[in-house]
Amino acid sequence: MPSTLHPWDTWDLDRKFLDDITRWTENHPESRLDRVLDNICTAIDAGKDFLHLIPDSPFPAGSLVQALGQLIKVGTVISKAKGDVHAFSKDIVDWVSRIAAAFKHDHSGRFTSRTWDDLGTMRDLINKICTWATKRLNDKGLKRLGHGWTISKDIDEFKSWFADGTQLFMQLCMINLAQGSDALLEHAEQSDDRAAKQKLIDDITSRLSSCIATNFSYVDQGRACCDPATRIEILGKIEEWANNTSNDSPRLFWLTGVPGAGKSSIGASIAHPNRIFPSIAHQLAKSDRKATDIINSALEKQKSLANNITNDQAEKLFVRPISVISKSHPSDPILVVVDALDEIEGEVGETAKILSDAIATLPRNAKVFISSRPEHGIQLHFSPLVSRKCTAHLDLDTSHPLSMQDVGRFFKSEIKKILRTYLSEMEQWPGEERMQMLCDGASGLFVWAVTAVGYIRTCIEAEGSQCLDNVLDDLNTGGKHGINKLYSTILQRTFTSDEDGRQSEIFRQVVGAIVTLQEPLPLTGLRGLLDLQSTSRHRSIDVKHFICRFRSVLVAGTDDIDDTTVPRLHKSFVEFITTACDNRFRVNKTSSSTALAVQCFRQLNSLRRDMCEIEHMAKFNADIPDLSLRIERHLSLPFRYACRFWAIHLSCISCIGSK
Repeated sequence: MPSTLHPWDTWDLDRKFLDDITRWTENHPESRLDRVLDNICTAIDAGKDFLHLIPDSPFPAGSLVQALGQLIKVGTVISKAKGDVHAFSKDIVDWVSRIAAAFKHDHSGRFTSRTWDDLGTMRDLINKICTWATKRLNDKGLKRLGHGWTISKDIDEFKSWFADGTQLFMQLCMINLAQGSDALLEHAEQSDDRAAKQKLIDDITSRLSSCIATNFSYVDQGRACCDPATRIEILGKIEEWANNTSNDSPRLFWLTGVPGAGKSSIGASIAHPNRIFPSIAHQLAKSDRKATDIINSALEKQKSLANNITNDQAEKLFVRPISVISKSHPSDPILVVVDALDEIEGEVGETAKILSDAIATLPRNAKVFISSRPEHGIQLHFSPLVSRKCTAHLDLDTSHPLSMQDVGRFFKSEIKKILRTYLSEMEQWPGEERMQMLCDGASGLFVWAVTAVGYIRTCIEAEGSQCLDNVLDDLNTGGKHGINKLYSTILQRTFTSDEDGRQSEIFRQVVGAIVTLQEPLPLTGLRGLLDLQSTSRHRSIDVKHFICRFRSVLVAGTDDIDDTTVPRLHKSFVEFITTACDNRFRVNKTSSSTALAVQCFRQLNSLRRDMCEIEHMAKFNADIPDLSLRIERHLSLPFRYACRFWAIHLSCISCIGSK
């Protein structure tokens, strides 16, 4: 709409206007903005009306041309100003055309948008000049001699304004350009920093690959946390200890308990002594750049640092990186969790000593939580720390009323979930009396309760409500004499039809492999490694179905079983099937390791030159930035396992025989 101050419609010097100018120029070169202005100048000089010379819509610059027409008219009234107003009008049109061309291929980025905003000032200046021209045209005394001198002076001032405006616009553009360049440079530096850090992490991973634990978190392992209604007091004590970063607070929290007391649901995950510090170092490197630099430097200077657990390894891969992180975050606790220290291979006492020595030198806000059985080798080094109040200690006493109550809460919560999923109409089952019998059978042992719940779930999945009474009978009779009796009851019931011994043979083959694996494998890797194909006498083994039947003695919780599931056995079950169970199910570790050695060699039969397509064989691992991706892309999981562990399985064989 026309303004009350001028006869032309309002217009915007913005992105849309300039985009429209560009498109119009491309599609109508004969009616370019400068040519339209030339035609208007000619018409006005001849005393003719110029409005009909303005192209019809969608010509985007109609309002701008009308405004400039008012300025050009001033030149016809004051002949002295004619040359000035013509030149000035063309300067404006030329500037608009050049700006449109400059933005032709631009996008709406953050800094470009700021430049669009700055154009509004120039639009206001052009309108102001043309509005001045309109007022002068309405001045009846415009032709007086004095006005000619005044108008020329005004035109010169307008030129100065316009020059200052264009210069200011260019300065603003340069500022925006500088800001954009700074932002781009900062982003590039951050990208370089991330890339450099990732390269260091890749180098560290490459150097530590044979020494770090895979699936080192309880989430990756599929281990279940404590039920929300259980272990509230114990978890509260641990949380209070972890958050207390004062000098008086112990650096170490030692959680002990008999097998099955529930330590692994409170803590989480590392089992091999040589992997403790490399695994922690690998995680620290991912969390902090300064720690990454220190760890990488230590590994570069000492190639063999990751090979064996020593005080030197603890100092360089554990104490120093944590100290650096501590300085960067002095008020935040740094918590490291080592679960099942007693399950490591080799001399556990020496590992405990190295750990205790290292922990004693940690900064005040570094905390280490360790769970273990109260074995002599560990007690020898940790108990003195407890007596000197350098270590917080909590023993999970299964006979304590709180443990009994927690087991009861766990039973009620889990059975309610099972019934809600499978038998919603049976929500009152099994009743208070029989529920109490289950709790009494557990005797405060969480592993008993977890195993029993898994057994109940497996039976209900397979048989529905008709199995409920039998399940309780099995648990309340066969399971009440301890965890081994419960394991035996579950195996006997699971493998009722095994006349030819095929089922127990499969059990020994699959479970024996799980027991003797040097690194846990998901089902897809286990299936490929064991070569469970069909024979002339038997169909191939369905590993997934087997694990589903067997899941009640897994630690993996209640998640759906698929190819990514990693079977894990509780230590008490491993001890049972290797020493105390019926001969049909007993696993001989040497025989199982022998079988795995044979399967490793079967995998290695596919070895060929340059399997990862590296081309230059002389390169070090650290010089191949995408080595881990190449390995995952070109080498199957069973093959990678065979490359790493064939020698260990071979060393376990007492007599290879004809194989």
